[in-house]
Amino acid sequence: MVVEVLQSKKFRFIDAFETQLQLAERIKGAIMTSENVSHKIQLLANGEVAVTLFGNNMSQSDFEEDVLTQKNEFISKLREDFLDIDDAISFETFVVGNLIRQNQSITAAESLTAGEFQSTIGNVSGVSAIFPGGFVTYANKTKHQLLGIPEEIISKYGVVSQQVAMAMAANSKRILSTDLAISFTGVAGPDKLEGQAAGTVWIGLAFVNQPTEAWEMHFSGERAAVRKQSVYAGLDIIRRQIIK
Repeated sequence: MVVEVLQSKKFRFIDAFETQLQLAERIKGAIMTSENVSHKIQLLANGEVAVTLFGNNMSQSDFEEDVLTQKNEFISKLREDFLDIDDAISFETFVVGNLIRQNQSITAAESLTAGEFQSTIGNVSGVSAIFPGGFVTYANKTKHQLLGIPEEIISKYGVVSQQVAMAMAANSKRILSTDLAISFTGVAGPDKLEGQAAGTVWIGLAFVNQPTEAWEMHFSGERAAVRKQSVYAGLDIIRRQIIK
């Protein structure tokens, strides 16, 4: 029997390496058409893109069948961006939970984010099992004092650089003997820094038995928005590293 009720199912995606609009366009290309199923795409504040499917005048079993078919299509075409998690679970809880299950310890060295990454994962229950602590090194002098970043590197390449981001990640990992470390250095805005535009961010990642890397990101919005986007981009970089 067909029950005339609106049913829904939400899918979530994230990709730190492209804009939400670019990701949304790729998602649109993977959405399958169905006479009784409509959809809505949302750009979420943490960088995710959500797609909600709505079943109109369908039986529950028919809607669930369409949902499963669509899920398999998303996995086929957007595997690396697809978050196969319950809607009630936050992205940070998902990432921290995987670190805990894999017994991978983490630290962070933050400049422009001023501790926001550590605060974000610190809100997740059980994080103490894999997070011994971290560093907030806002000033260049503090980067040298706490992390041992040579002043010559900062003066040669600038604080908003691949070299400094990599050094922050590698040194914080070494100091606290963790399996991985993430770093953030950049320009929260509104003014430029060292000729770099507001929203320019370098995120570094040091992972056990792998070379240290860093990625240049460009975010938009006010200071708080740039910091938040940086944090969730960092979480996505970690997710991609630990979930193969």
